[in-house]
Amino acid sequence: MSIVIDKSFLRGAPGHQLASLLDSHRCLMPDVLFYEMFKDDERRHKLFGRLGGRTSPMLLLPGTGELLRYEIEHRKCVGLLEHHALVGDYRFNPKLAEEGLSLERWMHDATVSHGSDYRASARSIADLIGDVPKLIPVLAGYRAGQGGWEGRFRMAYDTVGQHDNAVRALYAQLRHPDWPRPNLVRRPWALFRKVQLDCLFIVSIFQRYGPKPPENSIEKTIEHDMRDRDYALFGLLAGALATNDLHLTRIVRAAEPSVVVISTSSHDHNAPRLPMSDSITSWA
Repeated sequence: MSIVIDKSFLRGAPGHQLASLLDSHRCLMPDVLFYEMFKDDERRHKLFGRLGGRTSPMLLLPGTGELLRYEIEHRKCVGLLEHHALVGDYRFNPKLAEEGLSLERWMHDATVSHGSDYRASARSIADLIGDVPKLIPVLAGYRAGQGGWEGRFRMAYDTVGQHDNAVRALYAQLRHPDWPRPNLVRRPWALFRKVQLDCLFIVSIFQRYGPKPPENSIEKTIEHDMRDRDYALFGLLAGALATNDLHLTRIVRAAEPSVVVISTSSHDHNAPRLPMSDSITSWA
């Protein structure tokens, strides 16, 4: 089984359990995890140190944009993520696990560029929040913090997560003429998951803040949501995600109840828990 790993899992899983996962499964590092490891100046050395100096500890994957471009250019779903790995065997520079390392200029510039992209995505999503009542009329009239709306939000999450035609209808509205036809785009496609997850996160942000998110929420929380969206997309395409983030878990399960979510956190009682032994092959 291939498993996408996110930063919360890489940072929070007990060392022997993380090592067990890396040794017994094909673990995937999407571009977003690579970015988050580099941008965290305070914990970078600890995050890279957790990989234990292994050769090819995880398959390196490109960003979401590359997957979408593949589907648009080839008119077919992206298929197995492993086929899109960036490199074969490799070993991270051991200096990355040393405290106080200064990034080379190209690393710094690439990290800054990624951050700008995520901020732009957060801004674009924030601008759509006010349209939620038009897209999902059952949520019209909601204001942040109001009680008694739980049933309506469950209905909204279910509509986006489980009604494929609703996702394809929105894709049809967003579609450029040279994109694949809506009737072709289904759950195995990155294009489908991108539209679906954008909708789920928009509903989540609307539930948190109402129709107008505060300006300071864009960089504080919505940008983080956009990174979680990328983890969710890769996890859904792989069929398995290792995360200790409860909100991300809920979004992923809303999108695909059958997805395998692996957690070492006590907050998610429904996720498979890592056993105390060194082997976790029984999950596969």
